[in-house]
Amino acid sequence: MITKLKLDNFWVIFVVLHFLVMTRTTPLILLFFVPLLLNAQIFPKEESHLNFRLIGFSFPPEKGNAACTLEIAKGHFNNTDSFKKNIIKSINCKTNKIVAEVPAFGCDYTWCTVYTNKGKKTFSDLHHFAVTSIPEIDTNLRRLSIETAAKKYKDAYVFLDGFRELFDMKGTPIWYLPPVEGAFISPRDLKITPQGTLTFLFNGKAYETNLKGDILWKGPENGNGDRDNYHHELTRLNNGHYMVLGNERILLKLSSHDSSLLTLTAYKVIKGDDGNLYQEVEFGDVKEYDEHSNLVWSWGTEKYFESTDIFLCKNEQGLLDIDVHENAFYFDTATKSIYLSFRNISRILKIKYPEGNVLSSYGNTYKPGGGKELGNDLYCDQHCIRKSDSGYLYLFNNNDCNMPNPPKIIIAKEPEEPGNKLKKIWEYECNPMHAGVTKRAKIKPAGNVTELPDHSIFAQMSWGYSSVFIINRNKQILWSAYPEIWNPTEQKWDVLLYQYRASIITDPKQLEQMVWNAEM
Repeated sequence: MITKLKLDNFWVIFVVLHFLVMTRTTPLILLFFVPLLLNAQIFPKEESHLNFRLIGFSFPPEKGNAACTLEIAKGHFNNTDSFKKNIIKSINCKTNKIVAEVPAFGCDYTWCTVYTNKGKKTFSDLHHFAVTSIPEIDTNLRRLSIETAAKKYKDAYVFLDGFRELFDMKGTPIWYLPPVEGAFISPRDLKITPQGTLTFLFNGKAYETNLKGDILWKGPENGNGDRDNYHHELTRLNNGHYMVLGNERILLKLSSHDSSLLTLTAYKVIKGDDGNLYQEVEFGDVKEYDEHSNLVWSWGTEKYFESTDIFLCKNEQGLLDIDVHENAFYFDTATKSIYLSFRNISRILKIKYPEGNVLSSYGNTYKPGGGKELGNDLYCDQHCIRKSDSGYLYLFNNNDCNMPNPPKIIIAKEPEEPGNKLKKIWEYECNPMHAGVTKRAKIKPAGNVTELPDHSIFAQMSWGYSSVFIINRNKQILWSAYPEIWNPTEQKWDVLLYQYRASIITDPKQLEQMVWNAEM
């Protein structure tokens, strides 16, 4: 699917006026078109139904030297007197495009611009829109509870995919994901792109939308069922392409013909049409698509692993006894390399792009018979891999091999010589922040880390914790919160809502771009 694009208002006006001039349209027809051209500049569109409270207002520029004010009233009004009595917000306009927040979901709003010249006020037409609501947006049922208030990052915004909502740093919902392809969904890996759009995964499908939920791009479905399942880390690159992790299933021919192997369902042994036995093994691949959904690059993990120590992990029956599960990547555009994370084997590969050769391998190794040689004491069942502005690798270490020790955030330096280990330079133990979590339990691996402009870390803990927080390099908590659900039976907040991944917006320009993209 091609990304939807619409002409900027300037070009709309230019094209129409050019047509009128070239066709020598009469002044009467021109007078008909002028109001339409002016209305083309007005956003939100008349009687819009929006799923967000952060609104982009656009209107014709001020007249002459008149001062301009944007005024917003709560309610739907068609006369100026009623409108004036219900004004809730007045904003002095420096330009004819303003991003402003309205107070509540589930409400109608009326707005206009007021031009003041030499003490005389002139009101524009009244315009109307509504901000819709869903039960899940009710903060009496689900909420982001703030534990440590933000100071430095008080103007940031956080996406929580378990909530499918965007929150300000006070825990107030700003946006919710509307139905996608006719249904409400629970997205994974919900985040903003460099282009100011949103990407996420759901049920094996990859999507890009704007704030309104309009689908701008969708990962291709090639008719191969779960073989084209997208499962982790959909990222839109700076060049506009899309990179995502998908499944790659292979049939490994077995030397044995023992039919009793067919009963080992956990190993997915099947009998082929040729009479041989095969083991179906799931690997994965990295796929890159362009804006037109054409596959422009891919890298399959099976071709690499078939000649490595992974194929030493076989049981007595000769069956491959390991789960190679890729769960995150980071594309380093500066060095043209991809860091690919494998949770269940606690390994990270550094891959040269686009050549595809593996430059480095960090993590455990395996001996014949499946014995594990611990060549890595930094992480176990890790989730998320990133590279900092300083050139260090950092990740969220679920640390499941070291129960009951807590998860950790790890920052490490790559070795100068190939074959050497990563060197830890900083770590932080992510102890539970919620009062209801009293001990470490084996958790559903997830978690996320993002470096912020001042080198602080935004982090999200996984199942069983679910906390989101910002910590600086001095290990001071700058902000922390946790999502929770109201328990009507026990009349208390006691259920932590699972998040696959949280993400943060700290750049106001990126935020504004996302808001204006809602008018695409």
